[in-house]
Amino acid sequence: HLLAHDYGTSVATELLAPRAGDRILDACAAPGGKTCHILERTDGGAEVIAVDTSSARLERVRANLDRLGLTATLVAGDALRPDGWWDGRPYDRILLELFESIHADLLQLGESYEECQGMGTTLSLAWLTPGWMYFGHIGDSRIYHLPPAGGLHQITHDHGHAGDQPLRAAVEQ
Repeated sequence: HLLAHDYGTSVATELLAPRAGDRILDACAAPGGKTCHILERTDGGAEVIAVDTSSARLERVRANLDRLGLTATLVAGDALRPDGWWDGRPYDRILLELFESIHADLLQLGESYEECQGMGTTLSLAWLTPGWMYFGHIGDSRIYHLPPAGGLHQITHDHGHAGDQPLRAAVEQ
């Protein structure tokens, strides 16, 4: 059986560094790529609690787990309001995806209110470790590297309208 993971799923799992015996909360679980990858990385030895606000979306997680012969605890609930589902036992690791959630909520807000039409968001986040930088961003934002020797190197590209313009121009040529 095979489950294709996108690069973001793989990076998130690598940063999480799951180990067999860990109790791990995947707080934005659907469609299940990260949950499955965590279990694959630990040879099924981690206890994964996969939480998503949508029961329907959790069905996709269940289908992926079943297809791969993996087991996790699925919970329909809000990770930010654990009173209704958390058993009080601590987690060794927590994977919480805020980028997608925040971006989706802001897009919905922009579509719901006339005064918010065309509203944009930006967020850039960098995690520095010896020899590596892990990053994520949404919206019309870029991350740059300023080396000690001088110069300016653009590392990422806009995700919004402005960032699409150079790409569109190159495609049209």
